[in-house]
Amino acid sequence: MTLHSARTGAAWIVAGLLIAVALLSGTARADPRIHGNFVMVLDSSGSMRGATVDPAPNRTKMSVARGFAKEMFGRLGRGASIEAGLIIFGSNFDSDQPANRPNGCRDVSIKLAVRPVDVTTSAIARDAIDAARARGYTPLGLAVAKAIDLLGRAGGSIVVVTDMEDTCEDGTKDHACDVLRAANATRMPADRVYVDSIVVAKAPDMKTVAVDHLRDCTQAEMVEITNETDAAKAATKIAGRLEDLAAATDQSTSEPPRRLTVLGPRGEPLVARDLTVILRQVTTGREVRVDLAAPPAPIHIRPGAHRVSTVSSGGPPVEQGIVTVPPEASEIVLSFIGPTP
Repeated sequence: MTLHSARTGAAWIVAGLLIAVALLSGTARADPRIHGNFVMVLDSSGSMRGATVDPAPNRTKMSVARGFAKEMFGRLGRGASIEAGLIIFGSNFDSDQPANRPNGCRDVSIKLAVRPVDVTTSAIARDAIDAARARGYTPLGLAVAKAIDLLGRAGGSIVVVTDMEDTCEDGTKDHACDVLRAANATRMPADRVYVDSIVVAKAPDMKTVAVDHLRDCTQAEMVEITNETDAAKAATKIAGRLEDLAAATDQSTSEPPRRLTVLGPRGEPLVARDLTVILRQVTTGREVRVDLAAPPAPIHIRPGAHRVSTVSSGGPPVEQGIVTVPPEASEIVLSFIGPTP
């Protein structure tokens, strides 16, 4: 990464900042995700009006999907250290009207931007889920793209709730997979976007080619639900997995000290009495400030994406870039390129 900024009216210039992360030896975490943040993508297309394979009457795919989604937000609203968002697609244009297709294939509604899940967040999400009616088209790829935008540079997980009986994007089942591949092409494993799970409202004689392909290309867990009991079990399992992930990676008190090394242009430790380095976690806004008047001491910093900026002589912060700290990192190395005092 080559970044540029200048300190005007001073004897030195920070011409660039290169960021590296050294890792502990040993086995890396099996799960590369660094937090439990997620966006739920809920299918409200017309095909969700159909019945599930459960023999009980009035169990439509939509009602079962709503049960899962509400149960999951309800569980997480009890105090999990997770941020979540909600996207519903297919809820605004009737799919039985051919003239609606152009608008229907862009019908993706952001019901909840990514925010900490508390009782209020859970209530907002549950109300939006209750209001969803199986109605429209299936622009899954566009919904995935919007979910990626909501998660931002810190990445995270997507939980897809669908029957995947049809799509309306380019006539291809690959569209959502192509969107994910393009988004992750420039990301490291720790800040990629992953499909955590695909929750499928199962119907009789259901076409599974598209959903099987999504599972294969994302390596996500696929869970079939046909009734309220299935939905509750799936919500408990998936919410619990994300809670466990958050507990394992987002607790600063459990973080070991990590060595911070700041180097000058000749590879020497940089000491500058009026220069402070700030590492600000993208998802939470928590900051670690390091005064370079002396060689920096080890710091306690959470895994994840951090914006790096510098402050000198009481001036405003100058953003330098982003460093992603994996859970197994033992050292963060910041290397400044350019003349120094």
